[in-house]
Amino acid sequence: MKQEKRYKHLYPTAFMLYVTFFVHGFGAAIIGQNVTSLQQQWGTTAAGVVAVTSALGIGRLITYPFSGALSDRFGRRPITLIGSFVYVLFFAGILVSPNAQVGYFVAMLCGVANGFLDSGVIPGAMEILEDSGLASILTKLVISIAQYILPMMIAYLLANDMWYGWTFVFCIIILIVNALLLTRAKFAPQPKVETENGEKIKGFVGVSKASKFAVEGIALIVIGYTCTATFQIFLAVNKSYGMDVLGMTEGAAGQIQSMYSLGSILMVVATTFLLKWIKPVKFILICPIIAGATEFLMFISRNATLAVAGGFIVGATAAGGVLQLVTATMTDLFPASKAKCVSAVMIAGALSQFSATVMASKLAAMFGMEYSLLVAVGFTVLGIVLAVVVNIRYSIIEKSLAAEGKSL
Repeated sequence: MKQEKRYKHLYPTAFMLYVTFFVHGFGAAIIGQNVTSLQQQWGTTAAGVVAVTSALGIGRLITYPFSGALSDRFGRRPITLIGSFVYVLFFAGILVSPNAQVGYFVAMLCGVANGFLDSGVIPGAMEILEDSGLASILTKLVISIAQYILPMMIAYLLANDMWYGWTFVFCIIILIVNALLLTRAKFAPQPKVETENGEKIKGFVGVSKASKFAVEGIALIVIGYTCTATFQIFLAVNKSYGMDVLGMTEGAAGQIQSMYSLGSILMVVATTFLLKWIKPVKFILICPIIAGATEFLMFISRNATLAVAGGFIVGATAAGGVLQLVTATMTDLFPASKAKCVSAVMIAGALSQFSATVMASKLAAMFGMEYSLLVAVGFTVLGIVLAVVVNIRYSIIEKSLAAEGKSL
């Protein structure tokens, strides 16, 4: 019999937590969506504005190494509030930054805020919903919704000759109101971070005596890298692949990206229902197999119709929440270290955003744009092998827990 949810009365708190991630969806895309306005404000080129967005990754890498440990130690509320405050500084700072150099340092605040929110919101929502898979995938859903709405808001401002900064002000107001509500909201209790002797738990403590961080823990962190590489490389090269390799027009090649985005959103919605019957650990094996096979077919076929269909499939199976489900699986296996698990996987993902794309671009420059897809396939195959290991270990841990009268 399915266990009754204990914290339904805290669902309003979970809603507030997801509101912060909704705003994060705006923050992650808002510079790229306001290139023309920021060009004029900073007196730079479009490339100069786009270069500023790389600071987001640096901010995340600065924060992740300690934000998870702080969240597990001091609680989800203060870490979420810190993230919200830093995001307010980011939105306000971009509006007053005089040039791209200042904008770059301000943009780092977006990454810092992202790191704190990941470490506060995701484990906090998991503890309230008592379903790590659902809690993780909902973060992806609210981000996708925000990034679907943002271009329409900007288009409305442009069509009515209004100031571009109103979207920034909108985010600031939501964050401040939501943060004030969070200061009074009740949170679910965290798993204990001390032993029965009162000693502080160090490292990643497994859910069972059979747990081995050096095996399934490390494997999941590396999968965080590989699954990010699968969609990040595709995201970076799909339009160029369509135009340079397949000879598609710019508009036609743009359909690959459109289908990719559609596949991602639909898969996130579908996954919220599928998680009732399928555990996250199964998704992190099945989805990469489909994504990797699709990218390999695109590499060998060089067909425009397949490329557009492939965009949808890769969007669904690589960018449809796999990274969030990797996080969910790791927090299931190491529940006393939820925030540290989130940080570890997200560090791997942030590193992948830099290094995997650089590797793909170098190979593309040497042999052709289509070979960047081959790099993505290589990373995906590694992720599949590790996912097999994780699934085997997951079964062993389930049996160990069953012998103790427990379950995952």
